Amino acid sequence: MPKPSSLGKGNSSVIVTMQFRSMQIPISIRTSLAMADIKGLVDSGATNCFMSPTLVKRMGLGKQPLEKPCKIWNIDNMENKDGSITHYINLKVQTQGIHREMRFLITNIGNEDVVLGYPWLATYEPKFSWKHATIDEKILPIVLQSVNPYQTILELVIRHMDSEKEDIICTLELQCTIQTTATELAIQAQQYTTKMVVPKEYQDFA
Repeated sequence: MPKPSSLGKGNSSVIVTMQFRSMQIPISIRTSLAMADIKGLVDSGATNCFMSPTLVKRMGLGKQPLEKPCKIWNIDNMENKDGSITHYINLKVQTQGIHREMRFLITNIGNEDVVLGYPWLATYEPKFSWKHATIDEKILPIVLQSVNPYQTILELVIRHMDSEKEDIICTLELQCTIQTTATELAIQAQQYTTKMVVPKEYQDFA
């Protein structure tokens, strides 16, 4: 199995375990359009931070493609059934009032929405009691915020404009079709219409 390490330095393998020391903690996710309070998983065996594609879509977060897809391995040395990770998202992470920008790899992580792995643990060095599955409340709240919320708004506006544009085009095409059909019917009707000629002796009474 390839040696796991952090992405961004030419590496292409990561590990997510959810089987070593782990516990769920409250996390707040904020964007320019929405806010949600969820339970995130702190996993001491995960080499990176992860987010589920379902949550990314639900919160309207814009994802970015990785320069090079990376494989994901389970702790049992087996490659994850979902295959390579192809996208990521950068988020501002607030812990203990300290803000840092961190990368979250987007992949299926089972029933979890968010996994905070080694990068988060190394940055903030939070105090845990793994025995009692408790965390020092001084590090709370943990907030994940979109790095560029205005970009999300712009994407939604463009998406809405594109939708309206498609509706207008469909309407115009339908109107053109109706007009063309009406014109063709009128031409056909003229072809089968015979002009009635009134005899000369009766024209004075017409």
